[in-house]
Amino acid sequence: MIDNEEQSSYKKGLDYAVRILSSRDYSTYKLKQKLKSRGIDHDDTEKVIDQLLAWNYLREDEYIKQRIKQLIIKGHANSLILQKLEQEYLSSSEIVINEIRSDQGLSSESQLDILVEKKLRHKEIPTDHDSKIKMKNKVTRFLISKGYNFEEISEVLKKYI
Repeated sequence: MIDNEEQSSYKKGLDYAVRILSSRDYSTYKLKQKLKSRGIDHDDTEKVIDQLLAWNYLREDEYIKQRIKQLIIKGHANSLILQKLEQEYLSSSEIVINEIRSDQGLSSESQLDILVEKKLRHKEIPTDHDSKIKMKNKVTRFLISKGYNFEEISEVLKKYI
C-alpha cells in the first residue's frame, strides 16, 4: 500500500508533467530533469514517465522533429543538430534532418547564404587585404559556431568577400 506522502509526490509529479506536456512536447530526458527540479524523487519520476508512456503523452518522435526544426531555423548545421540531440539522449540521422530541411525549404547551402548575408548586412566589404581577412575570419568564426565545416564556409565566402 502506498502512503499519502508517496501518493502525493507521484500525483504532484503526474499533474505537473501533464500540465507542461499540454503546452508542448518534451523528451523523456528533459521531462525527468523538470520533475527532478520540482523535487520529485527518482522512483516517482519513473512511475510518472511509465504512466505518460502508457497514455501515449510522451511523443519522443514528434519532439525530435520539433527540436530539429527549431535548430534548422536557428541556422545550425546537421552535425551540430545531431550533437545537440545527443546531449538530450535522443538520436536521429542526417537523412531525417535533410527531409525536415527540405520540408522547411532550407537547404544547408541556402542556410549558409542566409547566415552570411545576415552577418554582412549593412556592412561595406573592405578593399584592403587586412580588413578583408579580418571580416572573413569574423564571419568564419560565426559559421563555425553554427556547426559548419571550414570547406563549406570557404566555398560560400568566395561569393561574398
